[in-house]
Amino acid sequence: MTPDQASNFSVFNLPGNVPFVDIGNQYTMVGAQYSPSTILGLSWNQTSDQMKDPTSAVAKGIDGSANILVSAICRITNQTPSSVCNQTYAKLSPT
Repeated sequence: MTPDQASNFSVFNLPGNVPFVDIGNQYTMVGAQYSPSTILGLSWNQTSDQMKDPTSAVAKGIDGSANILVSAICRITNQTPSSVCNQTYAKLSPT
């Protein structure tokens, strides 16, 4: 890591939390973005099936996490690529 990256990592990364994601030094994501218990005991196929139902807890957790990540990336790239950033899922307010 560069010195700046190492500094950010030491300031924002809480011990024992994986992953640590820094998005353009403007947003950070620390730890799982949804509860791992949401998929506990589910096979790959069961998880995939749950992802097809947007009302399921699995889809809400996984899609919601992805949408926040995409939204943050779109904000730091000045809404490019527009084919992605113009989608409704890319319009969330990352905090």
